[in-house]
Amino acid sequence: MKIIKKIKKCGCCGTEFEGVVCCSRYSGDHGLDNKPMDAENFPFIDQCPKCGYCSFSIEKNVDDRIRAIVRSEKYKEILTTEYANEMLKSLYAMLALTENQEQKEYLHMLLCWVYENAGQKNAAVEERKLAVEQMERQYFNPDTKEAIPVEAFMVYFDCLRQLGEWGKLGKVIGEVEDDIRQHLKPEHLICRILEFEKNAIKNGDTAPHSIQEV
Repeated sequence: MKIIKKIKKCGCCGTEFEGVVCCSRYSGDHGLDNKPMDAENFPFIDQCPKCGYCSFSIEKNVDDRIRAIVRSEKYKEILTTEYANEMLKSLYAMLALTENQEQKEYLHMLLCWVYENAGQKNAAVEERKLAVEQMERQYFNPDTKEAIPVEAFMVYFDCLRQLGEWGKLGKVIGEVEDDIRQHLKPEHLICRILEFEKNAIKNGDTAPHSIQEV
C-alpha cells in the first residue's frame, strides 16, 4: 500500500489539515462476507481536528443537518468515549451522521470486522446482526424498485451463516437458487460460493471463510 500526505479542507467547518491519501493498495483476499483479510485494506477515515467531523470523503461539502449533528452533545460524547481503537470511534461517529440504509449497513459491517480483529467476539456478533437488519430493510422492501445485485445477496447469505440463522438462510437460498443457476454457469464464482455456503450449512459451520477457499 502506498499513501501520501495531503492538505485537506473539512467539508463541515472549512478547517485545513494534513491528511493522507491512498495512492495504491493490493486488494488481496476477501472473506465471503466481503471482509478484507488484510486490515490495511480497510478504508481510511479522516477526522477534522477542529470540529471532529468524520468521513471517508471529508472534503465533500455537507448540509446543515450534518453540521448540527457534529455540533451536538451526543456527537461530542461519541468522540470522547474510550474505544478499543480510533477506527471504532470514527465509525460510530459516522453512524450518527448518516440516514442512508446502505451506508449504515456498510458501517455496521466495518464495525463487525474491526471488533473481530480486536478479539471482541460478542460486539462483532451484535454489529453483524445490525448489518443484517439493514440488508433486510433494503432487500425485502416492497417499495424498492432497483434489482439487488446477486453479490450483495451472497454477502447476506454468509452473514446469516456466521450468525447460525439456519432457518432463515434455508428459506432465502431456496427463493433465489433456481434464478442464480438459470443465469450463471456452474463454474461461475457465484455458483461456487453458493455450493460452498450450502455445504457449510450442512456442517453447521459458522466460521469465517475466504474467497480463496471456494
